[in-house]
Amino acid sequence: DHDLKYIARVLHDSGYDRDTFERILAEEVAPVVYLNLYSVAGNWSGFDEDWLCAEILRAMAKRGPIRTWLLRRRRRIMTGPIREDWLAVLRHYDALADAEGKASS
Repeated sequence: DHDLKYIARVLHDSGYDRDTFERILAEEVAPVVYLNLYSVAGNWSGFDEDWLCAEILRAMAKRGPIRTWLLRRRRRIMTGPIREDWLAVLRHYDALADAEGKASS
């Protein structure tokens, strides 16, 4: 839960909204790393940020209408295994946003 709260804090501090987070997860990050979720021998300690950014940019540069369509069709496969954790992150994010809203009132 500590990690999920930390992720929520980073997302909150980024200034992006929830729709943007969903799009980034589904269209940028998940297509590059989702196969790791299905591998017992996958990377479980985190990805190198430079590598991840470079891979996302490389994948996006190759993306046309057909690949975009395929990504949307595979969204559940790519994000399903992390869905519960992602929903927990969003709950923590909402709590931070609510607390911030109350503090500024």
